[in-house]
Amino acid sequence: MMIDIDRFKEYNDRHRHIEADEAIQHLAAILQAMSAQACITFYRYGGEEFVGLASSLTEEELVAHAEALRLAVEQADKAVFAAKRDGHNRLVTLRAP
Repeated sequence: MMIDIDRFKEYNDRHRHIEADEAIQHLAAILQAMSAQACITFYRYGGEEFVGLASSLTEEELVAHAEALRLAVEQADKAVFAAKRDGHNRLVTLRAP
């Protein structure tokens, strides 16, 4: 599976590089959690690209995990934007969709 962060260059240019690095770290944490659950090994492929290798999953299983990943990232995005909107030093929790 290939993963590319949408509009990352725009985000990186608009915000400081430190915030862009934090976004990459958040995604890496999500990928690491999924890796343990789904037997998918993720590697950073480029600046904002990742590749996931899953030799023991069927195509249908991989598609299901990819969709779960997309939803997890979407929820994380919402939490990050909510925290930034509400001010500094905030804790925002997520609930599964």
